[in-house]
Amino acid sequence: MKILFLSDLHGRRDWFRFAESFRPDITAIAGDLLDGFSPAGFLPQAVHLARWVRHFPGPLALCSGNHDANTPNRALHPASLHNLDVKSREEALSLATSEYWMDLLEGPLTVTDRRSRLLATAAGRIVITTLPFNEGEPGHPRTVAALWHEGANLRRQSSSPWLILHHEPPAEFSGDHTGSFGSADFAECLREFQPDFALSGHLHLVPYHTSFDTRLGKTWCFNPGHPPPAAARLASKPNYILVDTARYTATWTATPPSGSGELAQSISLWRSPGY
Repeated sequence: MKILFLSDLHGRRDWFRFAESFRPDITAIAGDLLDGFSPAGFLPQAVHLARWVRHFPGPLALCSGNHDANTPNRALHPASLHNLDVKSREEALSLATSEYWMDLLEGPLTVTDRRSRLLATAAGRIVITTLPFNEGEPGHPRTVAALWHEGANLRRQSSSPWLILHHEPPAEFSGDHTGSFGSADFAECLREFQPDFALSGHLHLVPYHTSFDTRLGKTWCFNPGHPPPAAARLASKPNYILVDTARYTATWTATPPSGSGELAQSISLWRSPGY
């Protein structure tokens, strides 16, 4: 199985086109699909994303990031509707009036935020758990703890690999044992449940300063990162990681800080249990 790992696309349509053209067995995007600082506002970006997901040519997994506002109390900007045509305005209103707008992106081959599902691909089955960026949802029936247990049960019942998506990386990513960066709760759950893979983003420069991967127990954790701002403006494609479970490799491809050329690093996954 070939799995394309992405994060922090921040509404870049050229980066979304790259993801659509890659054609792995499954594509996973760990949050910040939208750009909270875009002058266009939230709703036009959400409409574009919804249309992109509907036409995506393969299995897809998405979780929310801090820019995506997938919560009941998000801040909406109705003024951005004025720049939309009638059809787009109807789609935008549907998204805006949903409790969790990313729920409307769910489909037979698309796993969205706050889910644990067994997803079938052409290369085999995989368990996907997508954790929301905003974990504090008191009283909500699908708590984060329930998602972990559902994912663990699906892996046990199906004997399939298990991938976790969460926008914020686990604390201690790439050797940071101070807990200054990343989520301590996420790291603790990874140690307890030991999924095969965990994909995050959020900390854009971590792969440049340390590494795009680390291991917590039996779990391979990945963060493709995001080029520095000046380099990102020049980049026609996002940073990405391709995991190949047949060859037991993970390869990081990135735009260097200079903005010219390409960085590429590979690691072996031979030590990963089950592969």
